[in-house]
Amino acid sequence: MLSGKIGAINRALTIAVSLTALFAAGSTGHSGGELVYRHGAAMAYAQPGPDETGTPLAYSEHRDDHDDD
Repeated sequence: MLSGKIGAINRALTIAVSLTALFAAGSTGHSGGELVYRHGAAMAYAQPGPDETGTPLAYSEHRDDHDDD
């Protein structure tokens, strides 16, 4: 660890870069969660289950809209 003015600048830069990376990761996770859970992005890969009559359910019947944000 460096001491003095150079060490203080390096520590401040490390904290700033770490906080920026943390914000970017959180924002990416939030956006991905919205795509999957709010907008149904995972439905491209998922098979809908049948209802009690054996008829596959439409996407709109699977979706639960949540406005928790």
